[in-house]
Amino acid sequence: MLHVLTPLFKAFQYSKKGIIKANQTERALRQEFKVLLFLIVLNIFSLIMIPSFSILMALSILIAWLFVIVVELLNTAIEKVADIITLEHHPMIGYAKDLGSAAVLIALIIFLFIVSYIVCIVMKSV
Repeated sequence: MLHVLTPLFKAFQYSKKGIIKANQTERALRQEFKVLLFLIVLNIFSLIMIPSFSILMALSILIAWLFVIVVELLNTAIEKVADIITLEHHPMIGYAKDLGSAAVLIALIIFLFIVSYIVCIVMKSV
């Protein structure tokens, strides 16, 4: 049974290493992890203080923000690979980096839509 879990444990270790390294080296990801902590605290406060705020709403907000972090991690991976290829300006590498940045922007817009919808529901019931 243990030999079945070994690859899963190694994959977890690589993932943990990637998250720690990203947090140490990438300013945008550090900010996004701080926002995640803020959202956790805000959701706990909202669950306690606002009767119409549900656990499903809290989870939706957190999952939406985690989606932003996932897209940011993928964008960072694209940028790192592109920088290995060449540090000189190349139009296609610039285009790939721009697409990664656009993906982060779209993830943020999705997050804002979800939060706005939840705020509207909560405000309607107050």
